[in-house]
Amino acid sequence: MYNFLAWIMSDVGYSESPAEERVTIPESLHQQVLSVGQDLLHITTNDRVKTPKHIVLPMTVKNLTGCSQLITILNRFGHGISYPQSTRDIKLQWLRSH
Repeated sequence: MYNFLAWIMSDVGYSESPAEERVTIPESLHQQVLSVGQDLLHITTNDRVKTPKHIVLPMTVKNLTGCSQLITILNRFGHGISYPQSTRDIKLQWLRSH
């Protein structure tokens, strides 16, 4: 899926490289490909699979801003887990570390 997304999101041409090899693209595009790939995985599994993007983004926003409304907006647009999920995950991580 990575190569497919890289080919359609860039001007890198299709190549006959082995399936095990990733297409070489700039770092900025690499991050975008990973982001879109995680969105696709999250959507196609009906939110059952929580990708790093969908967990880390709301937790980071919560730590930086403390704004639960912003986390709710991100969740409604499909960019992260809900506020109750993020607070529960933070509590679980704290309990595991202590």
